[in-house]
Amino acid sequence: MKKKIIIFTLNGCSFCSIIKKRLENESIPFTEYEINDYPDLWEQVVSQTNSEYLPTFFIREGDNESGQVFCPKRDFNDEDSIIEILKNI
Repeated sequence: MKKKIIIFTLNGCSFCSIIKKRLENESIPFTEYEINDYPDLWEQVVSQTNSEYLPTFFIREGDNESGQVFCPKRDFNDEDSIIEILKNI
């Protein structure tokens, strides 16, 4: 089953920029959702995870809406740890 990485970001978020650059350098494909462009979706993510930290990752499995969510300070603390998680999904 093909998995798709979705990253929720905020313009001006330095950690978001660092992570996106690392994903590009590691050739890990992703789709970016800037939270100001998707406020209802972001609100749903925050409600489900109890976390407003960015960047937050949703790993969508196949064509359905199910998947895993990875949040900073809950599932990873630095760029190396999230890159390793994403490499191994």
